[in-house]
Amino acid sequence: MHNVGDDIPDFVAQLTVDVQDEDGSLLGFVAIDRVVRGSCSGGIRMAHDISRSEVRGLANAMSWKFAFMNLPAGGAKSGIVCPLDADKQEQQRRLALFGKKIAPLLRSFYAAGGDINVGPSELAIVKRGAGLPTRERPGTRRGGYFTAFGVCTTITAWLQEAGIENSAATAIIEGYGSIGQPLARGLQEAGVRVIGISTLAGGLLNPEGINLDALDALKQQHGDDCVAHYTDAAQLPGAELLLQKTTVLVPGARPWAIHQGNAPDLQCKAIIPASNIPVTPEAMSVLEKAGVVIVPEFVTNSGGTFGCALINRGFSDAAAKRLLQRVYSARLQGLLRRATAGNESVRRTAERIADENRERLNKQAGSKRAILTSIFERGNGFRRLWSRLALQLFTACYGWFGNRAARLPAALHAAAAEAVYSRAVSKSFDPE
Repeated sequence: MHNVGDDIPDFVAQLTVDVQDEDGSLLGFVAIDRVVRGSCSGGIRMAHDISRSEVRGLANAMSWKFAFMNLPAGGAKSGIVCPLDADKQEQQRRLALFGKKIAPLLRSFYAAGGDINVGPSELAIVKRGAGLPTRERPGTRRGGYFTAFGVCTTITAWLQEAGIENSAATAIIEGYGSIGQPLARGLQEAGVRVIGISTLAGGLLNPEGINLDALDALKQQHGDDCVAHYTDAAQLPGAELLLQKTTVLVPGARPWAIHQGNAPDLQCKAIIPASNIPVTPEAMSVLEKAGVVIVPEFVTNSGGTFGCALINRGFSDAAAKRLLQRVYSARLQGLLRRATAGNESVRRTAERIADENRERLNKQAGSKRAILTSIFERGNGFRRLWSRLALQLFTACYGWFGNRAARLPAALHAAAAEAVYSRAVSKSFDPE
């Protein structure tokens, strides 16, 4: 009989730190998967059952994510252990102490963000503990929305490539919070029927579709217990929801929800994750042999990082959404077509693209000539050079003048967006 966890991998990080509480008990973990050009980045999450393996796996996923996005940063992750019955004062104590303990990392090369149970307010407590500034940037509170937007765009792009009409597609979403709620709304607006959702309290399934207005009202009143008060659906455990028939399954909670034990029973055509490392390697092999398309999480769920960065560089909300729409659609189309051309899995092709991006970034880091070559390597070299200069000017003007940068000429805005697009959709997405 398979036990959940039998096939959970344990990654080897460049650096793993066990952080101790004042009484010597375990306070949490930091995993640095790799440092690229002197920096690494990844969020801090807090849970009662956080493990060293989980944090290492998440740090590794961040390395893949940055490489796939063609960004010069390494992956990292942190986890704070906090008992389920801890009150707010105890939670804050743990957050502040964790920040104090890992301050040497945060002050040098580790840029930490929020994650599960660590929002902007909690992150500010960690930073204060580390003696760092806590100024909140404009895009900070939009992370969940932009992550959902990226996942939604990936789903609709996959449906188009698969020849499936949105109106004929269904989706089941694991997790109904800062990402799951806007994702469900986005899919509904796109014409995809959301037939199942889950929270920590359980799952709901209605093949005719979930009434999101009614569910959101209950969510506001009851939190995760909204599933117990929603009557127009079958109630079932969250683990069983993953096994129901659907076009797209969206894992959106903790790691490795899909493993050897349940993979043979899944009834979906595609897995398009909102969470990190939701599928174990063994389960991935089983599902790929069964013809299930698995789009890696580092392809689908980087919208929070991407969207917030755009907002923080001066792009409007609408401009950021337009750019994300272009980038995520182009990436998925290129990824699927290259996978087909190479007769390999989507995951392997995505990893190959990430490796190629990483190799180019490494070459550029050591050579100014390589940077110039990368600008001109795909043609339209002067146009690409102008777009990069425009992005630098656009960002500088936003830093100087704030929202007044919106008054800059439309051509400058368009050129800045083109520079971001060119970098995000590298030549590695061209079918070979």
